[in-house]
Amino acid sequence: MVNKFHYRFGGAETYYFALSDLLRSAGHEVIPFSMKHPDNEPTPYDRFFVDRVDYDQPAKPLHSVQNGFRSIYSGGAREKMKALIREVGPDLVHLHNYNYQITPSILFEIARAGIPVVQTLHDPQLICPHHRLYDYNKMQICENCRGLKFYRAATTRCIKNSLAKSVLGAAESYLYHSLGVYEKHVQLYIAPSEFLKEKIREFGLRTIQIECLPHFVEMDRPVVQSKNSRICLYYGRLSAEKGILTLVRAMRSVRGGELWIAGDGPLKQAITAELESHSQTNVTLLGQKTKSELATLLDQCAFTVLPSEWYENMPYSVMESFASGRGVVASDRGGLTEMVIAGKTGYLFAPGDERALSDVLNRMFASPSLAKELGVAARAFAELHYSKSVHLPRILSIYQRVRTIA
Repeated sequence: MVNKFHYRFGGAETYYFALSDLLRSAGHEVIPFSMKHPDNEPTPYDRFFVDRVDYDQPAKPLHSVQNGFRSIYSGGAREKMKALIREVGPDLVHLHNYNYQITPSILFEIARAGIPVVQTLHDPQLICPHHRLYDYNKMQICENCRGLKFYRAATTRCIKNSLAKSVLGAAESYLYHSLGVYEKHVQLYIAPSEFLKEKIREFGLRTIQIECLPHFVEMDRPVVQSKNSRICLYYGRLSAEKGILTLVRAMRSVRGGELWIAGDGPLKQAITAELESHSQTNVTLLGQKTKSELATLLDQCAFTVLPSEWYENMPYSVMESFASGRGVVASDRGGLTEMVIAGKTGYLFAPGDERALSDVLNRMFASPSLAKELGVAARAFAELHYSKSVHLPRILSIYQRVRTIA
């Protein structure tokens, strides 16, 4: 199981660890391959992990050049993978996020050993050097590289507004696509959403095999009926692409309801300033919360909100809301449209449209029975699509098919 972070960093890591645990519970041996980090979870295989790389830290010019080349191809990572394969002889390799810190260099060694490969696509890395399809300079959706024209990443400096980093990102994409590495050395890609699968096709990458399989969440916790129909919850990263400011502003036109915001991020100060400048009292910033604290907040709210203005893939916040028996109000964007079924598991609104969002929120707050009905349907939807019992046989079937055709 390959992922560049072996600690709980984001959604990709949530799935990486959850899938590993699920497979072990079914009697399979799962061996991690990752990057060294002080926050890593313990494993006897960390001696095979690659050395830690942090591209956000400033470096001397020579080190910057070395890091730049290493972000494209890591001979060290390839050697570590070779040593791991020699010792354990895996039947299959499942890739998650590995570009830049580990790099596709490991694929050459895996192919050399004749081991089949599956990769879960947690983002649009195959078609976007920035892995986001979002321009943080303009704060808007970006599809400039459509047609696999990766040079446009450099012309727009889309990676951290840096020409050097954007050039390296474009170079990496051109290198491995021109060598056919992603087509030759990965037998099957798994897209958690149909949206991502189709977007990859739209951009011109039609020769790879992609199958849609959503992630899964725990369903063991009993559903608790909310005692407060006047509270909605947003939880997650506080950043511009998540549409938090749109949500805060929409709440100004909401009557009889409150918004709780749980999380942290670069937009925290801007949100605080926005609230103070308008003397807005129906929004409360709760700060970062633990997993158990979030579970309690989900039990207390009537529904949750995800107003993203970028392409969401398969956000855990929606799956967890559904599993908790909570409907979701979400933007009509990306994979959210496959999860939030209007009038059944929640409601959709146009991204960035404050008025449309406030209208939906007012509708939800005005009818507590509606929120309860959506919550019941959302839980049933999660049981049907996002449970362990659904996911395990499907992922094992994928593994078996890939091993047969490799």
